[in-house]
Amino acid sequence: MQKITIESIFKNSAEICADIAANVEPRRRILMLFAMILVCGGGYGLAMGVAHSWQQALSSMFKVPLLYILTLSVCIPTLHFIGLFLGSRVSFAQSAAVLLLGIAVNAVLLLGFATIALFFYVTGSSYRFLLIMHVLFFMVSGFAGLLSIGRSFRQLAASEAASAVEQSPRRSRLSLLQIWMLLYMFVGTQMAFILSPFVGREPEFYVFHRTSGNFYAYVWGTLVEKFDGRLNPRDAKQQTRDVADAALHALQQGDHERLARLIHPSGLRVIRNGVPYNLFDSQIDPVFTADAWVDAARRNAVVKLYEKRDQGKLPEISSVRFQEMFDRWIFDTDYTAVADRARYNEFTRGVEHKERLLREFPNAVFVEYVVEQSGGRWSALRLVFTPGYENDFRLVAIVHDQSF
Repeated sequence: MQKITIESIFKNSAEICADIAANVEPRRRILMLFAMILVCGGGYGLAMGVAHSWQQALSSMFKVPLLYILTLSVCIPTLHFIGLFLGSRVSFAQSAAVLLLGIAVNAVLLLGFATIALFFYVTGSSYRFLLIMHVLFFMVSGFAGLLSIGRSFRQLAASEAASAVEQSPRRSRLSLLQIWMLLYMFVGTQMAFILSPFVGREPEFYVFHRTSGNFYAYVWGTLVEKFDGRLNPRDAKQQTRDVADAALHALQQGDHERLARLIHPSGLRVIRNGVPYNLFDSQIDPVFTADAWVDAARRNAVVKLYEKRDQGKLPEISSVRFQEMFDRWIFDTDYTAVADRARYNEFTRGVEHKERLLREFPNAVFVEYVVEQSGGRWSALRLVFTPGYENDFRLVAIVHDQSF
């Protein structure tokens, strides 16, 4: 009997398959392969999750092995029972042992990548890079695991009694195995999306993914972000949290000189979303330079604002004092009370304005503060930051939004 170890599953896979075909201690082999998957997959999950937080590290340590076990549980009945229909004599325990052998190969290879994952984490790689790197590691090790499964099933097929198995049904079963491998891959990737063992996109730790969709759309969105220059929520928070906090507290305290030092060189736009003023216009929105902001606040100067734009009509312009504009359309409530729940580059309210704002401010960071009010109403403040002359983020717009 061939002993199952980390090295033997690579060096002596033929002997292991022969033992499986001969039904040599099938339960013991299944338990040993199961334990190997838990240890190796858990080790890689620990290395992967530590890039986010210790909570994510512990969560990923359990989730990576769970990912493989749940995917196998979903897919193994299809392979086994259709195989029986096509004339296979492989028992359920033998099928499980062969599949676990392939998954063990996958998990061991993943563990081998753990040191590389840790290296790129400690050298300060971004979330997008780490996610794509982990996806590639899973793809490479997963492909190796599927090759191992295919090789093992061919060895099992060769061990079947030649008199009882004709060549044509055997080819059919091998074709079925190839189709099943594709099914396993698609189920596994979606299972990964649901379980979320990867490095967390959001700054906060969460157990399960909070968004709908699928794994491929998620990775594609990450790739798009990689090339359009927009920061993901976690990186956005790391780069703008200090300046956002400074701007928010300057607004709360009415310290306009302090706020002016944070204004972008191109000026500060004041934008009002919501109904009836949801059609903001860059040609109409008031824009303040740093000096103009301080001067307008000091003199309580008159500021022109538009109220709404009816279809086919010009905007209705009204004139208000600076302080009225500030109290009604900027800091209408104490947003510092929800500063710890700020969202970075995520729109949770007024999402109908998202695409328009993203077009108006490409590569910007949007920091959203939402205050819930009675009757399901809400008020939201977004501070918009873009890099200044020295690539440090500066305040380029204040966006006020509210429900009606």
